[in-house]
Amino acid sequence: MKKAIIVFGLCVVLSMMLSYMEKMNPLLSEDGSLLRKEPGQGDYETELLLKIEGTDDENNFAVTVPQQRLTRETEEALLEAAVIEAENLFPGENETLQKIQKQVWIQESYQDGLVQAEWEFGNPWLIDENGSIREEQLAQDGEQIEARVLLTCEDSRFIHEFCFVAYKQKKTEEERIYEEITSRILEESMAEGTEKLLLPKEVEGHKLVWAEKKSDTPLQIIFLGALAAVLFPAMEKHKEREKQKEREEELLREYPEMVNKLSLLLGAGMTLYSAWKKITEMYLNARKAGKIKQMAVYEEMLFTRREIESGKGEIKAYAAFGERCGIQKYRKLSNYLIQNLKKGNSGMQAVLEKEASEVFEERKGLAKRYSEEAGTKLLLPMLLMLGIVIFIIMVPAVLSFQSGL
Repeated sequence: MKKAIIVFGLCVVLSMMLSYMEKMNPLLSEDGSLLRKEPGQGDYETELLLKIEGTDDENNFAVTVPQQRLTRETEEALLEAAVIEAENLFPGENETLQKIQKQVWIQESYQDGLVQAEWEFGNPWLIDENGSIREEQLAQDGEQIEARVLLTCEDSRFIHEFCFVAYKQKKTEEERIYEEITSRILEESMAEGTEKLLLPKEVEGHKLVWAEKKSDTPLQIIFLGALAAVLFPAMEKHKEREKQKEREEELLREYPEMVNKLSLLLGAGMTLYSAWKKITEMYLNARKAGKIKQMAVYEEMLFTRREIESGKGEIKAYAAFGERCGIQKYRKLSNYLIQNLKKGNSGMQAVLEKEASEVFEERKGLAKRYSEEAGTKLLLPMLLMLGIVIFIIMVPAVLSFQSGL
């Protein structure tokens, strides 16, 4: 309930914050005007409530608010700045327009998107639409290419023309060798009527040695096998520890009820073995009827009963019961039972009643601890739900806020 109240309170706070933001940043001014965005930021659409005097109707009315228009002087200034920006950016990684060997930078807009650009080239077969030079089409001594860009800023236009010289890139010896190898293989692959592709054995005086690349898959399989060999035992040990931990927790949960049953039966005048047998018979009948599932403590008691029936002494059987359970409480109980057999039933019922009272108090504390752990585990899902709620509330508010700018 506390967590539900906290979540509801946070939602109320968020709602109040959004209402405050809407009041602080209204779209509609008191003079009946809507704020237009800066040039280049685009138009936006908003919905308003429209009521016509003399009628009772109040309807939603969509209004498209265009961005601000530039003055003629501003458009011309932007075009001049775009020309300078285009000339500075066009060479890209090249040093000068008179020696272009790498890709040039062709942009579709300049001046933060306020000026649009359309490019054309006098020799389109020498340069592609991305600005990459087609070296295979270039002459050895380079070629001059004319560039023409149409710059548009709203109603104003300007055509800027310039020239640059494109050259083939100087290649290293290794690059030339690889290029020649590729060319030889391509030429060989075009041969007709051959069943095999003959690889070149020598290029520019360099002998070529070809070898089949070995697959890394076998090594990868060995590595995965070694990794699995290390992880699987660790995983098995982890599962065993978890299973042992669950068993111990189950034994601790069942201990108070078992002690209470044993105390009641002993108080009714039954002997220790008779009470033990009665408890196991009740457990077996309930399990066969499907009323309860298999329970660790009663399985251990059933095993102890069968040991006694097979001829093992009660003292040894009860001692083994405590050791198999592996928990201090059960070892202490087995000691009580052994003392009862050695000294008689005198005081045994009082001891068990006291033990039952103590363990029931411990069980209350254990239940409280489990409830706290459950609450902690539920905290993450609640936080995720809160995040979803915040997302659902904030996104429309932010979008409407941005559309109003």
